[in-house]
Amino acid sequence: MIELISTGFEDRVLGLRVRGPIDRADVDAVAAVLADKRTRRERLRIYAEVEQLGGMSLPALLEDLRLTWRHFRDIEREAIVTDAAWLGLLARTGNLLPGIEVRRFPWSAQAEARRWIQSDGGA
Repeated sequence: MIELISTGFEDRVLGLRVRGPIDRADVDAVAAVLADKRTRRERLRIYAEVEQLGGMSLPALLEDLRLTWRHFRDIEREAIVTDAAWLGLLARTGNLLPGIEVRRFPWSAQAEARRWIQSDGGA
């Protein structure tokens, strides 16, 4: 499940919390909010707290890939907060897309992730 979270961030940041399995409805909800935010901002940022990743249905995976391909130029930065080390590898592959900076932060550095996602510098 993907929950949209209000984090007090400015409008350019989309806040998400991931718990358990992800289905197509979750991805569709994120796509709708992303499209809405894109009407007000040219480039967006994503702040994602991944508590538990419990799998993804095939329709959700396919839609997620389409969404990523369609909007990768619209995203400038993504912070992934999780203790799952393997998501750090995924974050590094996200950095291969031009124009996107992706970082993984452990739960103990959640405040640092929030500062980074809102900052204008790379640190």
